[in-house]
Amino acid sequence: MFNVIQENALKAMDNLVESGIDLTRLHKDLSTTEYSTIKRRLYRAFGGVEESLRAYGLFDSTGVPSELELNRCFSIDDDYRVVENIYIVAELKELYNLSDIDFKHLKDEAWIKAQRDALDLYVRDTFPHGLLYSALAIKGKYHIKHYINKFYKGNIRNLCIDCGLDLNLLTDCGSRSASILQGRRFEALVKSVLDAIYPGEVNYQVRVGDSMPDFIVESIGWIDAKLSKNTAFHSRCSTIIKYLQHTDKLTIIYALDKTTHRNDTRVTLVSIEDFKKDLKSLGRFDLCIEIDAFIQMCLRMEEVRAS
Repeated sequence: MFNVIQENALKAMDNLVESGIDLTRLHKDLSTTEYSTIKRRLYRAFGGVEESLRAYGLFDSTGVPSELELNRCFSIDDDYRVVENIYIVAELKELYNLSDIDFKHLKDEAWIKAQRDALDLYVRDTFPHGLLYSALAIKGKYHIKHYINKFYKGNIRNLCIDCGLDLNLLTDCGSRSASILQGRRFEALVKSVLDAIYPGEVNYQVRVGDSMPDFIVESIGWIDAKLSKNTAFHSRCSTIIKYLQHTDKLTIIYALDKTTHRNDTRVTLVSIEDFKKDLKSLGRFDLCIEIDAFIQMCLRMEEVRAS
């Protein structure tokens, strides 16, 4: 049991409690001199203040919560976020006399399990569209990206393999849906740029015979927006053939400068970046930033497809 010095130290703590002193707040409830005196006494008896409080019966855990009890501390909301139930946590900490630090050590495994469950649920509910870069890039899905980074080092391919999912579905869905979405965004960006530089001159999607160019600008002619320079010359793209039946002034504005071995002297290829000089002179730095951001997004998506 305890020796004489320790017994006397415990009696001193009894006296403090009877005087209304909170033993966990000695440094606040006692004067500097009083605290210094009791501190020396506790150090001699038990080697420290915290050790003395444990010997007195404070901070001792009355057991360890079960795995089921810890799992109940966390739930998954409608956005697949892991939410900690502060009421159940407080109940367990009180029941087992756990400090915040003790509980943090105990909850880690349950917390990680809940995050894995949330990711599994998200994949099951949204595959394949939910794993596209365009879907994960949305602000409200940053926590999903965090899960993928945490458990799969950001590698969606490994996630699919681990979950037994068909990678071909993801690839096919990604190439179609993402390209369509990117194309629409780029078209909207080109419209904003043209409207800023050629105010009042831009006609948007006007049908001419069997064709409907993206834009017709009085001082330029027909304009079509393409994600990459070589898209217009793809064998499955009939844009050039159709449009040149109605105009001899066709301009292709592109985002990515992909090499193309085909060309047509009646077609002018222009990078969206070539408009930044005019935009800066107009004070439209916001559009310059949009152009840079869009190109970077396209490049990242190209990297994802290639991985």
